Amino acid sequence: MTVLSGCILTAVSFSPFEVPQVLFRLGRWENLRTCRENQELRGTNELLKAASAFFASEPGPKR
Repeated sequence: MTVLSGCILTAVSFSPFEVPQVLFRLGRWENLRTCRENQELRGTNELLKAASAFFASEPGPKR
């Protein structure tokens, strides 16, 4: 359980039948957030790979 979900569950009182539903919703929210973060990180990695390839193909400075 994340800190956020722990805070939410202690801040609000739920009946025993509602707790699984709340945890399911929190889990879905966490999953969506993680998927978005992964998408952003994949995009950043692609950008860094392209930049690395670009700079690696440039000739070095002449001495």
